[in-house]
Amino acid sequence: MTSMEHSSLHRIDDEDPVYQTEDDDIFVGRSFGSFEELEQFISKFERDHKQKFWIRSSRSVEAARKILKRPLSENIRYYELQYSCIHGGLEFKTRGKGIRNMSTHKMNCPAKIKLRATPDGNRLEVRSFVSGHEGHAMSEDVFQHLPQNRKKLRARKLRKFLTVDYARGKKRKVPAHLIDLAENENGTPDISVLDEDMLKDYISESQDEINKSLLLLRDEYGANTTVLYDDENKFKALYFYTNDMRKSLSAWPEAVYIWGVYNWLSRNYTVMLISIKDSNGMNEVVGIGILSEEDKDALNWFLQTFRGVFKSDEPLPIKCIFSYKSLVENELQSIFPDVPKRVSIYYSTKLFHKIINTESFIISNKEREICIKLFSKMVYNKTFDEFKVIYSLFCKVVPSFIVDYFNQEWEASKDFWAVHSLPPNSIVDSNKNSKEVSLDNRLKQVIPKDSTIFTFIKQLLRWLEALKAEMKYKASVHILKKPVVNPAKGSWQERYSNYLTHYAFNFVSQQVVLSSNVKVLGETEEGSYIVQEETNCFSVGQDFCQCIDWSSMMLPCRHVISVRDYLGLGFFQESL
Repeated sequence: MTSMEHSSLHRIDDEDPVYQTEDDDIFVGRSFGSFEELEQFISKFERDHKQKFWIRSSRSVEAARKILKRPLSENIRYYELQYSCIHGGLEFKTRGKGIRNMSTHKMNCPAKIKLRATPDGNRLEVRSFVSGHEGHAMSEDVFQHLPQNRKKLRARKLRKFLTVDYARGKKRKVPAHLIDLAENENGTPDISVLDEDMLKDYISESQDEINKSLLLLRDEYGANTTVLYDDENKFKALYFYTNDMRKSLSAWPEAVYIWGVYNWLSRNYTVMLISIKDSNGMNEVVGIGILSEEDKDALNWFLQTFRGVFKSDEPLPIKCIFSYKSLVENELQSIFPDVPKRVSIYYSTKLFHKIINTESFIISNKEREICIKLFSKMVYNKTFDEFKVIYSLFCKVVPSFIVDYFNQEWEASKDFWAVHSLPPNSIVDSNKNSKEVSLDNRLKQVIPKDSTIFTFIKQLLRWLEALKAEMKYKASVHILKKPVVNPAKGSWQERYSNYLTHYAFNFVSQQVVLSSNVKVLGETEEGSYIVQEETNCFSVGQDFCQCIDWSSMMLPCRHVISVRDYLGLGFFQESL
């Protein structure tokens, strides 16, 4: 048994218990005929009020009988016990030194419920109740992502399961995202794999799959759909988005990413994914297109339909569009003429790697490795001088036919893909990790190849729901937990952590560390400061900078921080 708060057994009021009939409320005097009845009530109260309690202290009937001489019913199990809010009950004290980045759910919330056996020993009665919660938020999303509730999710219990791949006649692992997450009436997982209709649809494409897909999107998901047919009334393209996608696009429209998924659907349909990055650094899909042919007309229609999501009489909130090379150089130019367009860093390196691995370029593995390494350096070079040095080396050490290919296909368009060519205050594609960026590769892991449109859309939406739940959980961590070692009161760490998400706070913390490598050279006549980092110099102010990190994140970069430190100003400023 857990230890009990200070209380004496002889201080028991012997008044008759007061029985109440209200179903939903906790109040002093309410009683329960058994511990099972109390547990059911607490569970319902938690669900209704989005609160979570734990048994902070207790004394069993068996232990109390050693002191008390009056009868106590076995049904109540405890003579007295206290429920505390999951964020309270005790003060967490770490024995660590704060080296590891750790956090805790304990936030000293005072909410609690104390119960004790009635004088006749037959019921458990509420003796005190503190209803006010402090130090944490209470909402449906936060409640669902508490650890005690998350462990009940089927997607967490059923990571992978075996099912029969009817199309290939072999067993394969299917991720839990494809499970029907509906619970049966007993609240237990309903482990139905792919329903019969889906399996039949997987084997043979039906004539009405487009209509089935539209009904699914509109009736089950309330999606906004637009379909393009050709002159012979044959399907040419589909574009759709849900209300959640529209909200995400409205919240974070500054940087838009457009990806293509090829040779995955039956009939070689192309899937176009439009995504954004939220305030926690997570990628969210905000629009989906399916094209029967990736010709100019279909791509223009797809981009025009996406453009129509925004109001035509208002300025377009998009500050930059990242996509693959051919789309940036052609169709995007006509549909979004006033929006900066960039070739994604990830797709630039991926495309170059793919091209030089074709039969047209017969080179050794060592030469291929050198080509890819030098190309990546040219992509990430922050100044034109650095770019020229690497380009000169590239021309000397790689085979001449690859240099010719580079000059013809890449050098002239370097303004679209090289970091050094960015204009001031440009948004930079900071996605360097393929696991973060490559939604197309992640999609291929959960949706079978050669799926029909209906199968693809049905499983895609399930997968997106799972991703959304993952994003909500990561966002809820900032609300549910606090650092084990709190930063000093009034420090820049405390003040920034109160304003920023974990993702943004980690960025600022990293910039503070990197600021030690920046040297302030002096002040200019205009009132700005010249700072040097390695071989690069920047013109920096107390609240502005020319560097890529500043323009991408619009948060204090290492150069601004070094200037503020040079001037004796604090690192924190709300306007930053």
